[in-house]
Amino acid sequence: MNSKNLHLNEDQVIRSVVDENDLTATVGSHLSTCLVCQGKKQQIEQQLSTLGRMARELAPLPRREVRLPFDKPRSLWSWRPVFVAGFAAVLLIAGICWYALVTTSQEKMMSQIMRETKKDEQLMAEIYALEEYAPVDLYPDISAESDVGYFDEFLRFVSPLEANQNAV
Repeated sequence: MNSKNLHLNEDQVIRSVVDENDLTATVGSHLSTCLVCQGKKQQIEQQLSTLGRMARELAPLPRREVRLPFDKPRSLWSWRPVFVAGFAAVLLIAGICWYALVTTSQEKMMSQIMRETKKDEQLMAEIYALEEYAPVDLYPDISAESDVGYFDEFLRFVSPLEANQNAV
């Protein structure tokens, strides 16, 4: 407001719209008495009200996500080459590890089989030698000339048929 007691300038009217408590006493008293300044204030408030209403009408719903044209999310299918390459790498590594384990284990297994075969051949050679040249005195229990009475006694113990026939 000028010293000639003219009306409030536009900046002072806008300040009165924002916060009337922020005005000086002279500006506040002029605004409460001057119909022209009150009209300017009401016109600015009406413009702000119209602007707010238009913003509410034209603004997107808060549930929807605002997306810019260049901000397109990548779909899962766009990652497909990466997944395929990763899967191929995993299969390649697994194949290499499996081959290394299998060939190593096959070599170990073959060497173990060869050692066992050699031991078996030695054992069979010893058995054949004992079979042909077995001294009867050292192995009397397995020879055909063992104690016959002991054998008969054992058979009577296992199947006592004579006792059952005498009892009947």
